[in-house]
Amino acid sequence: RVILNGVNREVFQPTPGDLRSRYGLERVRVVLSVASEWDERKGLRYLTQAAGKLGEKYRFVVIGLEQAQIDALPEGMLGLTRTRDTAELAAWYTAADCLANPTLEDNMPMVNLEALACGTPVAVFRTGGCPEAVDESCGRVIDKGDVEGLCEAITCLCAAKPAMISACLKRAERFDAQRTFQAYLSLYKELCS
Repeated sequence: RVILNGVNREVFQPTPGDLRSRYGLERVRVVLSVASEWDERKGLRYLTQAAGKLGEKYRFVVIGLEQAQIDALPEGMLGLTRTRDTAELAAWYTAADCLANPTLEDNMPMVNLEALACGTPVAVFRTGGCPEAVDESCGRVIDKGDVEGLCEAITCLCAAKPAMISACLKRAERFDAQRTFQAYLSLYKELCS
């Protein structure tokens, strides 16, 4: 039996903020990427390649980096250390035009679900549980390692975000944490009877 990961939609929901003005992002498309740890399997190299190809009209914001990783980012990318402030993270998801998650191996990353719950479409590589998070109404699935495909998905999703917000929110309902808790509780009761 498969029980999908659940996202707390009381925390992760459209959250207005001043992040675009605070970081000078008013006139660019914001491509957000988030991880608790950016090791090799998270695909940072694909983000830097995509940022180079897409140019100055797109600003890649990468959250969860170590200072040495931030210092090594190419010009035009904004690197931030890990945040424990879920309200700020929800504001980043909301401010972004899309979430790009080029992970090379993962189960079902919460960042995909959190972005959807904030109304932001998601571009993911076809790895692990990533494709289960999105459908054509709220994101794009790209072959693993395909930087050109990632760039195309980012361009498409950034342009389409205003029209996709409601589809993203609807998709996030499927992964609601309360539904997940109920599924675990039902399974527990079934196994105990």
